[in-house]
Amino acid sequence: MHIDPRLTEIDDALYRIATRVLVIKGRKVLLVREKDDDWWSFPGGGVDYGETIRDALIREVVEELGVVKEHITVDEAPAFISIGAIANGIPRCNIFYRASVPEEEIKPTEDVITHAWYGVDEFKNLRMGPMADDVIIELCKLFGS
Repeated sequence: MHIDPRLTEIDDALYRIATRVLVIKGRKVLLVREKDDDWWSFPGGGVDYGETIRDALIREVVEELGVVKEHITVDEAPAFISIGAIANGIPRCNIFYRASVPEEEIKPTEDVITHAWYGVDEFKNLRMGPMADDVIIELCKLFGS
């Protein structure tokens, strides 16, 4: 694979594309703490080269929540897109989808040390990942808050 080396010279034009899931139970959303992060985030992660967004989303949910791939249901269209957050010096574009997974299958994995359900009003008391502000606004719209 050859990637044009000029891409490393235009930092403000590059984004790491990631998919994230909104697993909602009542008025709470599932958050995870990954082993290498000191913040809470939404399950998901980067889209690898040559991978479709949907394949990346399913792969990340399996890796982070430990659920069986065939038990994951994802909406066809994104719920919203968050652009502009910076994590580890890299601009991010996060594509959020609503998804459902069997709650009884969710468990810690190699990547995630714990998970918990939080209401949007509880986010202010958590150390959240870099895209939290955009997501809170969108979740308030989804919940009609």
